[in-house]
Amino acid sequence: MGSLTALRCADQGLRCIVIEAEDYHRSASANSAGGIYAQLNPQMHAAQDNAGHLLETVPFLKETTRAWLRLKQRLPELPLQVTGGMVVGCGDDDMHKLREKHYLEQSCGMRTQVFDRDQVRRLSPGISDAASGAIYSSDEGHCAPLTTLRLAQTALALAGVEMRTQTAVSAIERANGGSCLITSAGRELSAGTVVLACGAFLGRFLDGLHVTRHLTPLSIQMLAVSDSGAQIPFMTRRAGRKLSLKRVDQRRLWVGGGWAAQETPSGSWNAPISYENVRANLNEAIELFPGLAKARVAEIRSSRAAWTSDGLPMIGAVDSGKPGVFMAAGGNGYSLAPLYSELLCRLVLDQPTKFELSAYSPDRFSRNRRNNVRLVPD
Repeated sequence: MGSLTALRCADQGLRCIVIEAEDYHRSASANSAGGIYAQLNPQMHAAQDNAGHLLETVPFLKETTRAWLRLKQRLPELPLQVTGGMVVGCGDDDMHKLREKHYLEQSCGMRTQVFDRDQVRRLSPGISDAASGAIYSSDEGHCAPLTTLRLAQTALALAGVEMRTQTAVSAIERANGGSCLITSAGRELSAGTVVLACGAFLGRFLDGLHVTRHLTPLSIQMLAVSDSGAQIPFMTRRAGRKLSLKRVDQRRLWVGGGWAAQETPSGSWNAPISYENVRANLNEAIELFPGLAKARVAEIRSSRAAWTSDGLPMIGAVDSGKPGVFMAAGGNGYSLAPLYSELLCRLVLDQPTKFELSAYSPDRFSRNRRNNVRLVPD
């Protein structure tokens, strides 16, 4: 997200510097499975009870794929695959909840379809007989994270953006109408505007700016497996279970779903693998796609993600009373990165955004009431 935000700002004539604590390939985005999501969260079971909360994510979900397509125009070699995705239900209870979810999506103009058992089998022949149906979105897909990051870095270099790796920022202080960044080496950098795009590591900067964080760093992991003839044509998730499957290429699939890695100190980028959760995650995958029992685990990755206390995206000025430091976090950070970068660029330029962001402001937790989402006409 940081690289894309710098690219959007540079395209608007701003002088930018990208500062990375480590190497780019160590970032959470680089270690993502690369999924692009355009459905309401299938983990929210009681759709009727959580309707208000779910609907607050709609503006982001509706715009996610469009933002990726706009990024494709900027980076023509982007390996974007908008091949669709489905959330599978097993049993009547799952399907009842998925239909409630679909009703909410339809009421908001989201493009999802209900597939019955036979339709699911035609699309995904290797799926378990337990699959009763699914909700399908043609707007979901995948984009390889490392390739995306390399393309963004090349574009940044061509745009004259300075990129500094292995440069940890230890503190941010407000000074002379702007901000002063202090590196771990003691060097000071002055900037009129700062954009914090460090995900799970935002907390320490917010503490230093005396802003209540309301962010929890989560250690998560995923595994790449050989396809082994499981016939999984596009991104597939299972309702009520921690399972997602995303095709990397013709030979491999990413298996994930939010399984935790081992907890580590908050300053650590990568968390130790929980092999117990690797086995549990793989068993979930085999239950839905029995052919994966023959799959070979090729790679296991872990990273750290930021989760907001209310589960909604957090984007805007860190302190609305003292603009100049902006941030974005929460939601599915990689999926939302192109949209976040566009919105952050407009905030930096003090331009109107496509939809009202006050409901997602970082200082929303200090208010006595929650703002309702208000769409701004095109």
